[in-house]
Amino acid sequence: MTDTIASNINHTVTLASGGTFGNPVTVASGVTVTGNNGFVVAAGNAWTIRNHGSIAGTGSAGQTGYGVYFKQSEGSLANDGVISGNSFAVYGFQASGPVTVDNSGRLNGGVAGVRFANGGDPLTLTNETGGTIGGGYNGIWVDGGSGTVTNAGTISGTARAVNIRGGAGSVDNSGLIQATGSGSTGDGVYFDTGG
Repeated sequence: MTDTIASNINHTVTLASGGTFGNPVTVASGVTVTGNNGFVVAAGNAWTIRNHGSIAGTGSAGQTGYGVYFKQSEGSLANDGVISGNSFAVYGFQASGPVTVDNSGRLNGGVAGVRFANGGDPLTLTNETGGTIGGGYNGIWVDGGSGTVTNAGTISGTARAVNIRGGAGSVDNSGLIQATGSGSTGDGVYFDTGG
């Protein structure tokens, strides 16, 4: 079963086997999904999300404020709309399998545009021509896992545009990667381990 969300939703959408929405799920153009978190892919599930509209995680930064949250889960996200979060536009925690993100729209987070934490399976991210990824601290922040980034658009962050720590990583760039900070930060691309 597939599903298209064609009207606005004003609460967190949880994606899980036997739940309300099918797989894949599509947010139609002009539609907004807004909640403390926008979408949560529940632990142990694998889901495909396609966004042509707007997804917003409006909860307080910290435990909420995620646009799309892969919570000990896996799947793929294709975005040509807008995804925002007070914490992160896209957040993966202890991914149970590979997560792929293809962005030709806008991903913007108060802390980071895309954040993957505490190991798990790899993040593969493609930022297409015209796509933008930005965050108040990092554009893309991978900590304790591996990340592969291919960029033909724009990735930016105040401290580091792409920050990969504690795991292998690679960046293939034909677009713009920029950081606006200075001093010990202000790195366009930073590898703490691996790379």
